Amino acid sequence: MASQALDVYGFELNLSPEEAQARRACESKQQKRAAKWDSYFKSGKLPAAPKLKKYCREGIPPQYRGWVWEQVSGAARLMHEHMNNYYEAMVHQGEASSPSARQVELDLPRTFPANAWVSSAEGQSALRHVLLAFSVHKPDVGYCQSMNYVAAMLLLCLDLSEERAFWVMVALIDDNGILYHDMYASDLVGTHVEMRSLEELTYKKLPKLYKHLQTTQCEMSIIATDWFLCLFATTLPSEVTSLLFLPLPEHCCFCCTV
Repeated sequence: MASQALDVYGFELNLSPEEAQARRACESKQQKRAAKWDSYFKSGKLPAAPKLKKYCREGIPPQYRGWVWEQVSGAARLMHEHMNNYYEAMVHQGEASSPSARQVELDLPRTFPANAWVSSAEGQSALRHVLLAFSVHKPDVGYCQSMNYVAAMLLLCLDLSEERAFWVMVALIDDNGILYHDMYASDLVGTHVEMRSLEELTYKKLPKLYKHLQTTQCEMSIIATDWFLCLFATTLPSEVTSLLFLPLPEHCCFCCTV
């Protein structure tokens, strides 16, 4: 008989007895991994590059994922490079004058409605603030549908901190950010480039699948655009999605798709 539980981010799980047992075993392994990360977290310094890569691939315990994201993505550095109240200033400006405000408001209740915190008044307010702040921080992009899922996932993984989620979004999407340039542009030109790259990767790595897609006249963009724009937040379980954000979301999108 299936049992109901919540994952670490508040999403409902329906687990068979075997799945529940496997989950408990995974949690035991996470505790051992947490012991490896504890000293680095207390020192405020990441492991050296080879060890960092190894540890990331093994899986970062949930309590340390947000901190690692901020360090690896450059979000922590960006936060310190700006004035102390920069995020609050962007929130006020966004609430007062963002051209994206109406679309953001429409998308708020559509964002993870089954998650108790995201759908709560507190969660909706936090998500609104992050999206409006980003829309005026980077006005050439503003707001693009799918950002709501990325921002919500960041909030859940970063201890519900608006400011921390905002700066990771900046690190992802800004001109010199991690994701490909113009992925969230009004014409999604960057996403189209990524879809073409994915198509070429499929041709090289999965020729049978590529041939099948060509035969059925199925464009890669129909299948994968949502995966890339939402960083798999609407496709995979939240705990899996949070692991894919490291070490580099763009690379992980390609790896996970293939």
